[in-house]
Amino acid sequence: MVIRDWSSDGALPIFPIGVLDIIPGNFNHQPHVAFIELLMLAKPYRKHRYGREVVQRVEKEIWNIPQITEIQLAAQENNIPGIQFWMKSGYQPFTPPTLQEMEQ
Repeated sequence: MVIRDWSSDGALPIFPIGVLDIIPGNFNHQPHVAFIELLMLAKPYRKHRYGREVVQRVEKEIWNIPQITEIQLAAQENNIPGIQFWMKSGYQPFTPPTLQEMEQ
């Protein structure tokens, strides 16, 4: 999903400002889990509540899926602002951060 800035009347998208990638259900073969894989906003749009607005809208859509009881996400351990954003958004770590090696 491409995140767009909207005209002042809210009618027409002007240009992309970020990217969102989600798995709306059956993450890791768990039908009840949705997963937010990626949320990136262009620097000029950070710290202006765009990210929080996107998360609230996506959560609303995810919670409308009957089998979903849990939303998980991943954040890079070296992305401290990102981790702080997610924690302010109500998410808590459930495992200590680890580096994952690519499978060969």
